Amino acid sequence: MIVVGSLLRLEQMPPELPVAAKYSGLPDQLLIAGGSAVIAPNGEYLAGPVFEAVTLVLADCDLEDIARESLTLDVSGHYSRPDVFEFRLRPS
Repeated sequence: MIVVGSLLRLEQMPPELPVAAKYSGLPDQLLIAGGSAVIAPNGEYLAGPVFEAVTLVLADCDLEDIARESLTLDVSGHYSRPDVFEFRLRPS
């Protein structure tokens, strides 16, 4: 999973917004601090998260991890049982 976190400084906000008045005098104040990362299929961070910096986040990924982790929650495989479950809409 690739997670892209934005950075937003107070100086980038329109001055008429209430948040600008709250932090007046702090133009470098971060309102959104980022958090970019690369996360493996098992939930482990491969790179990042990176906060309060503009940077390039890189990671080496083992594509075999996708198949291995899909076995832990296979929502379209053995849980998919059209012989047991049926989806119908009932008009009101």
